[in-house]
Amino acid sequence: NVEVARLFGETGGAFTLSTSGRFSQQLAYSLGWLVYAMVLLFVGIKWRSVRTRYASLALFVLTSAKIFIMDLWRLASLYRVASFIALAVVLILVSFLYQKFLIRRES
Repeated sequence: NVEVARLFGETGGAFTLSTSGRFSQQLAYSLGWLVYAMVLLFVGIKWRSVRTRYASLALFVLTSAKIFIMDLWRLASLYRVASFIALAVVLILVSFLYQKFLIRRES
């Protein structure tokens, strides 16, 4: 959040963690949160940390909800379709990682 706010924020303005702002800033927050959730998932799998994986999944759910509720409805039709496809690919990748690495270890 800090880096996104630094890149898209006004210079000399007060820093807040609020996600209000321009549309490009909103998309940058969503992408940053998705990347962070993916990193958390990889770390949780690598370290076999259940809490880290749960935090990753919670962040995925919250970010996906933000994308569906706030971000996608501002896009034009073609960009909206591409965003749905990209989000679907990310969510399929997450489910693949869970199936491949976690279910195999438990059995």
